[in-house]
Amino acid sequence: MRIAQRFPSQVLEIEAEQTHSATTEQAFAADPQRAFVLIYPLRMYSPSPLTPAVFHILLAITDGERHGYGIMQEVSSRTGGKVILGPGTLYGTINRMLEAGLIEESGERADPALGDERRRYYRITRKGRRAAVTEAERLQELLRVARAKHLLQRPRPV
Repeated sequence: MRIAQRFPSQVLEIEAEQTHSATTEQAFAADPQRAFVLIYPLRMYSPSPLTPAVFHILLAITDGERHGYGIMQEVSSRTGGKVILGPGTLYGTINRMLEAGLIEESGERADPALGDERRRYYRITRKGRRAAVTEAERLQELLRVARAKHLLQRPRPV
């Protein structure tokens, strides 16, 4: 089955950057490394579903710019310590989000709370906000279905 048939909206963005007409099976048979490169961007450029790390980062900077350590603290605080983004996950995800245009650097400056240390600050882009809204709506629909199937009886307080 052609990738475009399985993931029509995601392939449109990839095909704008890379010409691709092979099926998934043909691509892997011909060159597994290149096939991965062609398929991996589906997640990176796709507005939904987002990985949990991407969604948490977008949520952390939706209401204002933050530096990496501030993002880690916000995610941990908001989830009651249930989600902790380690430095490798955080900065690897931030780099992919920068490449995908979901966030942008808003400058490097000192954080008054941390002394003289210089920090890179990140803010959400329009594309990132659209992706976060789309993901929130997708999750809201999943919750609706879960409730309809009696997996969740009533909404939990946040």
